[in-house]
Amino acid sequence: MQVQTQNKIFQNFLIFLCILPAVFTGSLIVKYGVNVLFLDQLGVANYIYQFFTFFNITPQNWIAQHNESRLLFPRMIFIGLASLTRWDVRYEMFAMFFMACLISINIYRLNKLTIGGSLTRLLIIVLISNILIFSPVQYENWLWGIQLIVFIPILCITSCILISYSSMTAREKFFVCILLSTISTFSYANGLLCWIVVSPVLALNTLSDLKSKKWLGLAWISAFIFNITVYFYNYQKPTHHPGFSYAVTHPIQSINYFLSFLGSPLAFGKFNTAKLVGLALIMIFTGICIYLFKFRRERNLWYKMIGWLMIASYTISSALITTGGRVGFGISQSLSPRYTTFSLYLIIALISLLVITIDDFIKKGFLINYNSWVKTIIFLLCTYLIFLQIVSSINAVKQMNVWRTERLQGKSCLLLVNIVQEKECLATKVNPNVDRVKFFANGLNYLKFINPGLIKSNNIKEIEGIPQLLPDNYGYGWFDNLQKERENTFNAMGWSRLPYREEPADAVILTYENRQGEDIIFALSDSRTERQDVANITKKQAYSMSGWQKVFSANSLPKSNLKISAWAFDAERGKAYKLNGLHILKNS
Repeated sequence: MQVQTQNKIFQNFLIFLCILPAVFTGSLIVKYGVNVLFLDQLGVANYIYQFFTFFNITPQNWIAQHNESRLLFPRMIFIGLASLTRWDVRYEMFAMFFMACLISINIYRLNKLTIGGSLTRLLIIVLISNILIFSPVQYENWLWGIQLIVFIPILCITSCILISYSSMTAREKFFVCILLSTISTFSYANGLLCWIVVSPVLALNTLSDLKSKKWLGLAWISAFIFNITVYFYNYQKPTHHPGFSYAVTHPIQSINYFLSFLGSPLAFGKFNTAKLVGLALIMIFTGICIYLFKFRRERNLWYKMIGWLMIASYTISSALITTGGRVGFGISQSLSPRYTTFSLYLIIALISLLVITIDDFIKKGFLINYNSWVKTIIFLLCTYLIFLQIVSSINAVKQMNVWRTERLQGKSCLLLVNIVQEKECLATKVNPNVDRVKFFANGLNYLKFINPGLIKSNNIKEIEGIPQLLPDNYGYGWFDNLQKERENTFNAMGWSRLPYREEPADAVILTYENRQGEDIIFALSDSRTERQDVANITKKQAYSMSGWQKVFSANSLPKSNLKISAWAFDAERGKAYKLNGLHILKNS
């Protein structure tokens, strides 16, 4: 009885640990997510603006290309969420988090169907899988709303495989899988792989029905052909992307790209580590395939392995496709965090495949004298895997903070787009097409889809926040110096903070005082520089990067002695707070 109680307590503890990765990543999304347009979301802005302004989006618009993808179903999600949330893109981040939760459930249920065994063993496998599924190494996806598109194919694939193993009738299995494969196809470029990787699993689990109901197979093939036809109708290869010929003519680069793509989730940004990990994963996958081929007549072994083999094949196929289309951008791009949502599932599949293989080894008596060695090796491998993932996650969380800082800086420039156009900031931190940014920003602002709204007046009084009473004398920072660089060019510098957030200000606004005594906005600084002295005097390390500077031309300013002030700007509130210090600019 006592043993059962202890076992139950341990299982409950494992359940808690299984949930913990999701809770951790969910909290990171809440902490670091920023509601702002960024790069490809400007394309989404186009459809949202058309839909809510003209209510006239044609079928061609719905399935129009976005790079290599046709985002029919994601566009439906984007527009649906926009109507409910005034297009707060953080809800798109929560939507992809919800998809990850569904994928986690699918992985657990697949393990239960194909591996079985004690609940404790299943929970340990699911714990390792969840550490990967909810890994922060995917931070570019977690914090970029449009990237929910990369979660849809693997959600559809795992759902189709799970349905293939279910007790549903063959007709129901084929109908639901055709629907999910269509959703996958028109959600992301590699979504077409759903048809290919699901086919063997579906066929194996409906073999007897396919013999008597050949129309099911014909329906599957017909639906696949129809999807391909629609997808590639009037398809145009993006002109700014390198061709597949580059991959063929540069085989060494392509192999390196392919391996590092696969190993990147466990490489903490190190290219050589990624290559070695990728090579190890391919070797393990190859070894398992050889073992399965050797015992290919064992239907039960096929039944257990086929689903996981196809999930692994999805990652490998995605790596091959990405290598062919992206290696021309450089090998280092293979380490992009956005690709880890594909590569993680090779590791997840291999974990389950290894367990199935080892179980089969033991069943056949191959390891009868080496059980303790096997358990030790498995323990060491799992420990090393978790160690690599923890190191990678620590690095990713640091990058999340950098990502958030840059998105808030971009949002600052976006909110001031009608007052001061900081083109470099807009181009690098919002979208390179600055004119398009301004057009859609104003259109979305009219629809009240930008929160807080765009700043309408160059009078700082319109956005001046109520200062917080602070225990120290440093206020929101200091405007330290104003130096003349050359003729009519000046350099303003200082440090700024938002004490209620315990962070540096998102940007610093510069104003001059006009003849009516009003402070008029004329420039914005989105830079951050190191100020360890500020961290020391405030005793908050968070302010170590609170420095700012801005080089500006005085040509557009009034010709007189001007009082120049600086203001800490909070992009989340759309409010500005005056810094200590005032400087006179002699502009004669």
